Amino acid sequence: MKKETIYKICIIFLLVLNLTQICWFVFSPKPPRNNRPMEMGVPNNTNRLDNMNRPDENNFRDEFLMILDLDKEQKTQFKKLAKNHDRKIFDLQENQKKLTAEYFMNPSDSILNLIKEIGAQKIIVTENHFKDIKKILREDQYPKLKKFRKRALDIIIHP
Repeated sequence: MKKETIYKICIIFLLVLNLTQICWFVFSPKPPRNNRPMEMGVPNNTNRLDNMNRPDENNFRDEFLMILDLDKEQKTQFKKLAKNHDRKIFDLQENQKKLTAEYFMNPSDSILNLIKEIGAQKIIVTENHFKDIKKILREDQYPKLKKFRKRALDIIIHP
């Protein structure tokens, strides 16, 4: 065989290989475009605060209601407390995101301290939320609070 024929065969082979790769990338299933991790168990492509009352597999509120075995009045109070807690945490997270972006644009100890302070505030807000939930429980429900706190901690640490 001539060199010219070998080159033509190689070129055709490489062309077919490239076309196959292009087709593979174009027509293969694509992962979700949202690259941010889920926050508080709710998909990022929705407004988290508006969707907290919608039952959905990513919403842990229903699971918490089952764990605590609340009556109807307690459920209403719990939902108000949870919504208030979610709003506070959401506001703190948004502020922390802005400060983090600002820190990386212009690093300073004062901004870093503010970011740390917001992290501490989130923990305090959550602990106060747990105390508020305990206030709406009957004494016979107190043992269930430990399981609730453990599950909430699992969600916070491993969203």
